[in-house]
Amino acid sequence: MTRRASHRISHRTLPVGDIDVHVAQAGQGPPVVMLHGCPELWYSWRHQMAALAGSGYRTIAPDLRGYGATSRPAEIKAYGRARMVADVTGLLDSLGVGSATLVGHDWSAQIAWACAQLHSERVDALAILGVPTTHVHRHRQHGTCGNWPATASTGCCASNG
Repeated sequence: MTRRASHRISHRTLPVGDIDVHVAQAGQGPPVVMLHGCPELWYSWRHQMAALAGSGYRTIAPDLRGYGATSRPAEIKAYGRARMVADVTGLLDSLGVGSATLVGHDWSAQIAWACAQLHSERVDALAILGVPTTHVHRHRQHGTCGNWPATASTGCCASNG
């Protein structure tokens, strides 16, 4: 396979649980699952997919439940975190992938974190983009660090220590 061919993005739709998931893939090697933010699609990852595929990774970028060419269940309860996590692990199963690096951007960071917490054996590494860690969020939301209100320049606990 030529280097150029490894960058080619292929598309397919897979049955995953109660929905059909559209997934874009490129490259070969250790799998990296890239979860888009809101309102985005797999397409948001196209440049990163090419770079990672060119570096020897298999990139997997689904349209998440309710987005793009993936099924859109009508019931609100169909979009809970447990269902979204099941979609990710079900996608791995459908692709024959035992574990992968997960990348979560924006609101899908919550999905990626939950996958790592609930299915640590399926997550080789975790990258969260565009949001603070849950620790910082919890402190900013509840003021439990004693440094409330935090500012963007100091962070939550910067002066505590």
